[in-house]
Amino acid sequence: MIPFDLSVNPGSLCRWVDPHPFVPASKEQLHERCSEIFEIQCAALAKRVGQLPADTPLCIGVSGGLDSTLALLVSVQTCKRMGWPTSRILGMTMPGFGTTRQSRSNAIELMKHLEVESQEIDIRELPRPPKGAQGAQGVKEPWPALLAPALAGHDLGLISEAGLPAVADPGAALVSAAHAHHIPVRVLPGPSALLLALAASGLNGQHFAFVGYLPQDAAARGARIREL
Repeated sequence: MIPFDLSVNPGSLCRWVDPHPFVPASKEQLHERCSEIFEIQCAALAKRVGQLPADTPLCIGVSGGLDSTLALLVSVQTCKRMGWPTSRILGMTMPGFGTTRQSRSNAIELMKHLEVESQEIDIRELPRPPKGAQGAQGVKEPWPALLAPALAGHDLGLISEAGLPAVADPGAALVSAAHAHHIPVRVLPGPSALLLALAASGLNGQHFAFVGYLPQDAAARGARIREL
């Protein structure tokens, strides 16, 4: 072991780092900088919207958070400066699984205060019956509540997190209930007409057989249908 002396100055290794290097410390400069950024956003939006037909709505997703709030404020200010009615703005809220009551309330109150059109698109997971409740007495069917928007005249979409919706999927029961309530069912185009027909049928889809397409000739087609 070789002893030696080392003089250490702890203060020389410490320094202050500004956590917001691009944000002015002065309130006056901060206000000026934010106003300039806001003006740039309004000018850019006006330039792009000016290329659209005058009746094109401006659709904005409003979550109640900071980003969507800024986007909505920019849109409202742009409409006022360009002489466009703020009713042209359509604010859409899509409350999902993680949306808090406060966020949803903020979004609705903000749109109401800014006097813009609002629409709520409900995103809800299809309910799964509890274990052992399949076919049990007293289990309330959830489909009437889920179909309520469609019965009121609104569009209703069904998507799946994996695979094709309504084919070996809980959505088949929803499609079947839609048929029972005489609600038109349309399937978006896909690679297989067979699976699209099965998805639109409301059948379960766990077991099915494909016996080929029907003949084009009317007489032959009728005979084939009778045979099946």
